[in-house]
Amino acid sequence: ISQVTAAPFATGTPTGIAYHAPSNKLIVSFSTGNNLYAVNLDGSSPVLIYSNSSIINTPRGLAVDSAGYIYVSSTGTDTVEKLSFDGTTATRATPGPFLGPNAYTQNVTSIAVVE
Repeated sequence: ISQVTAAPFATGTPTGIAYHAPSNKLIVSFSTGNNLYAVNLDGSSPVLIYSNSSIINTPRGLAVDSAGYIYVSSTGTDTVEKLSFDGTTATRATPGPFLGPNAYTQNVTSIAVVE
């Protein structure tokens, strides 16, 4: 276990982290922005993989399923989004939100995938 203080970790508090097996990366969201990053398992080499504040705004929870899809709770839009990640860039996997916006998706702070 090591402490990582380099950017983007130096600029915000991580709010979600999930392991993405197909890319062998950690996916990280931060409280200070609307971006998602992929980092090596030791926290090095962060790469911005998704940034669209109208779709994901204030991400709080992250999960990854066995197919490699990333699920992100967006408290700013009261939705849960499903993203595809090819190891470089994440894109929306559905034409609209995976869930919400509705009463059941307001301020979701954690996600679990049960398969």
